[in-house]
Amino acid sequence: MLYNVQILRAVAAVLVVHAHAAGVAGLGLAWDGGAHGVDLFFVLSGFIIAYVGSLDTSQFMVRRLIRIVPIYWSSTVALYALVLVMPSLFRSTSADPELLVKSMLFVPDGSHVQTSDGIPHPTLAGGWTLNYEMYFYVLFGIAIAFSKKWATLITTALITAVVIVVHVTSLDARPEAHFYGYPIVFEFAFGMLVFHLLRVAEASAKVTRPGAVQKWLLIAVIVIGFTLLAFSEMIFGPAPRWIVAGIPSFAILLAAVVLERVHDVKITNRFAVMVGDASYVLYLIQAYVLYGVIRLVIGKRQFAELPGQLLTLPLMALSVVASIAVYKLYEQPILRVLKRKVIHSRPRAGAAVSAGVAPASSAR
Repeated sequence: MLYNVQILRAVAAVLVVHAHAAGVAGLGLAWDGGAHGVDLFFVLSGFIIAYVGSLDTSQFMVRRLIRIVPIYWSSTVALYALVLVMPSLFRSTSADPELLVKSMLFVPDGSHVQTSDGIPHPTLAGGWTLNYEMYFYVLFGIAIAFSKKWATLITTALITAVVIVVHVTSLDARPEAHFYGYPIVFEFAFGMLVFHLLRVAEASAKVTRPGAVQKWLLIAVIVIGFTLLAFSEMIFGPAPRWIVAGIPSFAILLAAVVLERVHDVKITNRFAVMVGDASYVLYLIQAYVLYGVIRLVIGKRQFAELPGQLLTLPLMALSVVASIAVYKLYEQPILRVLKRKVIHSRPRAGAAVSAGVAPASSAR
């Protein structure tokens, strides 16, 4: 396990929770700077898949489906049932059965709600990132079928080719094509690049002993990177998110993994690691925990900025506790059974990363 990767997964998920708690659909506060936790998730996913792919590519898609599908399908079906029974609780979630089927198949549907960037929402709103994660997995699966050694390069080439084709043709006018051609997919490539740069850093450390100055510079990069993510809109304005959020996420991840593998600086707090383990569940369910509490308990009360931001803290804590409970009591047992019954294990060289996602970005 790479501990710092787990911690970043936890932080990325908590950032997204804050964005929903403070955002327009939540408490309506001025600052909701956690939305770019999604971008960090995508970069993390690219790194994790490259890392895992370098160890063992057997049953790649089976492993990915086992990790992604059970809790996503369960959450989607549960939400769909709630919409049918209590539609008044939901503002934009659709009970369209066709959308439900497409959501379960990770296929974007441009006829329903879309993000401000024109990205189609599935039944479970946050599932748009899972559609990207599955797209990335399919491309990586195609790449490793050709060459395990060059899989990351082939995947990047495929991502780039699709983006170019969509943008130089009239396809970008169609929401489904716009989805696959949206440059946010480059964040997966950023994560794969981190994997290769980490290898270079590890090899270099065997030749030249890294100094303390480098360690503190890496810590500074992480601090600056998170500052840029949290205040992206204020600093950069309406700039392309794959640049203004993807590059800081790339820098944060690279600094974090080099700190751990080269300088042995890592966070091993058990609770923080557990939140990282539950980050996928947290990403999927947090909006509905938050909005449920806000609409049923808090109501339409308006808050000044500071009291509102303080109120986001217990809301975030409640979401984290709920996600850990679901992870421990539901997702983890299902994953154990499926892995035992479906995956045929083989010895692997090296240490593995806990291969979760997230969003979602995944993915992510």
